[in-house]
Amino acid sequence: MRPLYFVIKFIPFWAIPAALIATEVAFIYKRRGRKDVVWKAGVVAGSFTLLTVVFFIYRWDVNAVPLLHEFLQSTLPEVLEATPTQ
Repeated sequence: MRPLYFVIKFIPFWAIPAALIATEVAFIYKRRGRKDVVWKAGVVAGSFTLLTVVFFIYRWDVNAVPLLHEFLQSTLPEVLEATPTQ
């Protein structure tokens, strides 16, 4: 659950570069004539861009991340402990 919390909390930091990479992949395969790869990479780039826009419009970091933290803390308290047990 920690990786899921990390991924949701820091959406713009990984989604923007991933969208740029997917756009570049779509452009490369468009020049090669592979429309199936262009379509898939375009969908990935579009969804990451949409996810980033929604993140900033709805202030995800202020509103949803504390709710997610509370939900994970109440469901699985050992997941978000500061010092993991070894």
